[in-house]
Amino acid sequence: MRRLVSTLGHLDVVPALNEAEFQYLTGFAETRRCARPEGPLWVPLDPFGRCSDRALTCSQQDTRAADQPGLWCSWVPSCRGSCLTLLEGDEERGWVNHLAWLQYLLDTFLTPGARATQQEGFEEFSFDHVVSGAVATYTGDGRLALLKSDGRKVWEEVLRPPDVPEWLA
Repeated sequence: MRRLVSTLGHLDVVPALNEAEFQYLTGFAETRRCARPEGPLWVPLDPFGRCSDRALTCSQQDTRAADQPGLWCSWVPSCRGSCLTLLEGDEERGWVNHLAWLQYLLDTFLTPGARATQQEGFEEFSFDHVVSGAVATYTGDGRLALLKSDGRKVWEEVLRPPDVPEWLA
């Protein structure tokens, strides 16, 4: 697993997220995306409360929610809802799968025809956003890349591959 050391930039969101979308996606990024009885899209009323999920077993807490790329979403709304930023990873959260998470957010919450249109609780979502731009990422092994989005699809462009120790070359 590559440790994300730093990021530069953000992805534009047009039109900007409304208040319901901004609050939900912020809470979504702040809560562990584990297998919960309430379902994979559930977010607690106070995601910033940092309370432990005592009702969940250790196995449930360590099992990612169905169809989600990992236990922590690394993208969070910013700029008053007009952009998404990539949180720099830390070892405690182990943020990974940045591209998969971005594609998940597009396909589930943001674009026309998103999966959450069929889910209860998302009536205030507009599902009409275009997320575009690029974010530069640098990892601890010297890898430099751009994470890009054209509004519907995401991809990575590697600008510099990771360093290979001499003993592996």
